Amino acid sequence: MSTAPKKPDGTKPAIKPAGGMLNDRRIRLLLAIIGAIIAWMAVTIVVQPGTTKTISNVPVDFTYDSAAYTSRGLSIVSAPEKYVSLKLSGDGYTIGSLTACGTAAKRPCTCRCGA
Repeated sequence: MSTAPKKPDGTKPAIKPAGGMLNDRRIRLLLAIIGAIIAWMAVTIVVQPGTTKTISNVPVDFTYDSAAYTSRGLSIVSAPEKYVSLKLSGDGYTIGSLTACGTAAKRPCTCRCGA
């Protein structure tokens, strides 16, 4: 005897309904919760929103883009070595690798940062 429900006209369905684990609502709910926890962990560990970082001994380059102020008749008379501290806020993924010399510097680092 067959356990498949019969249609109103007395015939059996052509395809037997699947009875897999994903048809259970509790299993789908558990998988959704596990997926949400993994996504939350990825955001908090990798991105680290709201991170604050202080970088000390950042050299001030007075000659950067000097054509902009020399074209206006300005010039630097004396450029003493100046170092500042920067307080950066943002995503940890973005600001985590920054140093006093910068990450995109084309010239060799000459600052006292030890980098």
